[in-house]
Amino acid sequence: MKRLYCIPGGGTTSILFIQWQKKLGPDIKVEYLDIPGRGYLSKKPEQQDMNGIAEVLAAEIMAKSADEPYLIFGYCFGAVAAYEVCMKLEEKGFHRPEKVFVCGSYPPSPREKVTEMVSRKHMRDELQRMFYHMFPSYLFKDADMQKKVSSAYMKALYGIYDSAGKVSEVSSDDNAFSELIAADAETVKYVVKLANDYFRQYVKDEKILIEYCNSEKPLKKIMAPLTVIFGRDDDVIGDEWKVWENFAGDSFDPVSIPTDHFSLTDDMEMILGIVTNNKTERER
Repeated sequence: MKRLYCIPGGGTTSILFIQWQKKLGPDIKVEYLDIPGRGYLSKKPEQQDMNGIAEVLAAEIMAKSADEPYLIFGYCFGAVAAYEVCMKLEEKGFHRPEKVFVCGSYPPSPREKVTEMVSRKHMRDELQRMFYHMFPSYLFKDADMQKKVSSAYMKALYGIYDSAGKVSEVSSDDNAFSELIAADAETVKYVVKLANDYFRQYVKDEKILIEYCNSEKPLKKIMAPLTVIFGRDDDVIGDEWKVWENFAGDSFDPVSIPTDHFSLTDDMEMILGIVTNNKTERER
């Protein structure tokens, strides 16, 4: 048996991977590498930079896979964290992963400076779509209400950002929710609280990601086979996925999927197929 260590995107937890074990079967043990301080690693102290996060995650891998093969998968923020984890493991002389998968992510040093996603106005429809999928449908009486609450929250969030220049908590009393009927007031309050919690974490993670990606550092390579999974319609990353080749010290295997940045939730089956090498569209 081999272990598959999964690192989630910014603001999220490894609940994103909760279905993977059932779908992958008994030959692969899914291990959830949450960002320290939340999820399965909620008892670990929060870290203020990528170096600290990688130290904690590398220690988890070393404790569980001392004498067995393992794989690493990282999505978005988690992909960059996976890179730094590989650097830590290399420094400590730990045996290398069989394969590293990075998905929907900038490389550690992109060609262009990484900026806040909310600041990119052309991305706001995509962010709203992501937000719509963030919460289970059972929270709402129907899909129409789910769309209306999601749209209202993002409208309020953008309004605050455009006036204050930063992401701040949204109030359920914001005018953006005024068109929703009173009967849904409790749903709105609950969803707003959950959304505020998410964006509070997301802002922290995005700051860490931006500082790390934009920092000057020596180019070090992942000394294990590297598979880069990217969406052909990913307007967040664009063609920055190509730069990952600079960080591949063993082999570089780019795999395209017909989706956008939020592929992990929308195209889980396809990504699992790539991880198990059953279903791929490889760039050549």
